Amino acid sequence: MNLGELIDFCGNLLDYDPTNATYRAQLVALLNDSQVRLLTDRHWAFAQRQRTLSTYADLPATVTLTNGSSTMTGAFALSADVVVPGSSLELAQVKVTLPAGGFAYRQIRYVQSAVTAHLDRPWSGATGAYSTSLRRREVYLPSDTATLMNVADPSVSVGSPRQSLFLSKWERDAANLDQDLEGTIEAYLPSRSMRVRAPQAVTGAVVAGGLVGQGVRTITVYMVNVRTP
Repeated sequence: MNLGELIDFCGNLLDYDPTNATYRAQLVALLNDSQVRLLTDRHWAFAQRQRTLSTYADLPATVTLTNGSSTMTGAFALSADVVVPGSSLELAQVKVTLPAGGFAYRQIRYVQSAVTAHLDRPWSGATGAYSTSLRRREVYLPSDTATLMNVADPSVSVGSPRQSLFLSKWERDAANLDQDLEGTIEAYLPSRSMRVRAPQAVTGAVVAGGLVGQGVRTITVYMVNVRTP
């Protein structure tokens, strides 16, 4: 039973008003809230799933940045696979070592090719080659994830994978943990929320002929933006 069937079922039992947009929005919110409560109230076996996700160590790289441009050139991993295309470097943080000391930070938004990537904003420093560290600290969960129960490292060579600690960012700072330390996973932290804006215009819609004499057809096109990876 999908959401539409649940709405119709609940609507028949309640004070049904299908033409009222506010009524439908409230009913959808009620059903979504009930689903979240059901799946998180107990550790139901049917709602549990084990997934293997990739985590990456910081990657040192030498790149070329141009003043006033958001394009970065270098050598970047890029997949041409039709199922998992693109690059694992997308949305990675670029920590740039400045010649005068200190660091500058950018984010990779799109890897165009094996030698070209695009940053979130133009480079304001001098044009030239820079030593950088590509940091992929955020692990993106599958879209059907309701809550996280445990994080374990399956590559542990001795014994069984042990449970990692959940830390808040306040606890991380209070314990003075170095965010640049690498090694065996001991703890994980929540990431910040992210909102992907809706499309501003419909793209890819084509008007097809061959329906003469078959009545008036109304086609509704829905679009959604998906942010990689």
